[in-house]
Amino acid sequence: MFQMQPWRSWLVACCGVLSLCVGVLPPVTQADEPAENSERITVQRDQRSELIRVQIASRAGRVSWDEVIRGLVRAAELDDGVLRGMLPTGSFDIQRRHSRWSLLGLNLLLGPDLQFRIVRVQTTAAPALLVLVNQRALESRRSKLKAGLRRVLTGERDRETPAVLKLPGDLTTAEVGDRLTIVVHGYNSNASGVAGLVEVVERSGWPCATFQYPPHQPIAVSGRRLSASLKRLQADAPQCRVSLVTHSMGGLVARVAIEDRQLDAGNVERLIMIAPPNHGTQLARFSNGLALGKTLVSAWRRESGTRESRLLQVMLDSAAQAPDDLRPGSQFLCQLNARGRNTSVKYSILLGTAGPLSQAERDALEKLIERAVKRTTATRLLAPKLQQMFHDLDELQRGRGDGVVAVKRGVLEGVSDIEQLEFRHGAINQPARSNRDRLLPAALLRRLPSR
Repeated sequence: MFQMQPWRSWLVACCGVLSLCVGVLPPVTQADEPAENSERITVQRDQRSELIRVQIASRAGRVSWDEVIRGLVRAAELDDGVLRGMLPTGSFDIQRRHSRWSLLGLNLLLGPDLQFRIVRVQTTAAPALLVLVNQRALESRRSKLKAGLRRVLTGERDRETPAVLKLPGDLTTAEVGDRLTIVVHGYNSNASGVAGLVEVVERSGWPCATFQYPPHQPIAVSGRRLSASLKRLQADAPQCRVSLVTHSMGGLVARVAIEDRQLDAGNVERLIMIAPPNHGTQLARFSNGLALGKTLVSAWRRESGTRESRLLQVMLDSAAQAPDDLRPGSQFLCQLNARGRNTSVKYSILLGTAGPLSQAERDALEKLIERAVKRTTATRLLAPKLQQMFHDLDELQRGRGDGVVAVKRGVLEGVSDIEQLEFRHGAINQPARSNRDRLLPAALLRRLPSR
């Protein structure tokens, strides 16, 4: 049986770490400060090319595997100092011919995610080993793996779950009048999940439809399906002007459909986004943990379903591709936000500020996390990443977020009609119980055309 050498095991393990961690922190364009006894390792990130450059200076032409692994771990924004004494020993001469052939083999095995090159450094006569980490390729690989896992788990090998534009009553697209409002739901929801929002929209007096799509799939795919529905509506009812009202991730789905010239049907005149994660949400970084937590809570409450069915559900939730798109700095968000706004559409954004935590409660949570990450080797390794994520968790703080989307990540360049209101993320789908609860429906109705 084939046995992998120790250094190869470490390389594959690091590839796995990078695959899991890529995109967790937004890339920056600066070099890391060298840690103690690691001046030979430098890490640089390029946001535009989405490449991480790990350069390891050689000693008389030799590079140690310890430094290679530590460089890759540091590229994943982890604490490589925790690994001292745990890494494989030994080194190799990057100037010898057989080493160059070995690096070529590694490139064939690990590319395009990782690429190894030998470079000359102007300040020294000795060469250096350059490792290029392709974040875009890693993200693409992870997305394909998740899609494949979902197909295996659900049996959807040769078919796609359809998206549905459901018109009110028994109307057909040819019978739609001059105006139509379409409500687009968010992540982990469906058309019935936004019934409260539909009820509010119907007060405008115009017919209200819903667009339902599989929320687990890439957001770009959902946007293309919305575009197809809008184009069919345009063909059957060319006189109809559409107002899109979206909740949460539904705003991104709508933007895909109207901000790409090839996808734009030309019949949308308004886009009203409620709590849109235009720059992502930090909670998407915890999507796998949240899925597991939901299963554990269900088991504790002894909710319906067998243990096997709940395990299957957590695996399906973990294989969802949309959370990867919702991470701040994701490839999808960078591409979407680089586009201009549709000048034929009037944009409005309504953002909530009723997050569940006060400043004092958030500070206490950060201190709790800081103590917790020091308990085991694994958590100490993840400490820099976890601490930075929790430090930037404005989504949960009162006055800065609605519990899921932070105000600063909901705003959008080119949109002037932005209003902040005191509501939580799912408030629009719940019955109004106070005057405060009526502020959001009123703000929405003011922006919809009335009869």
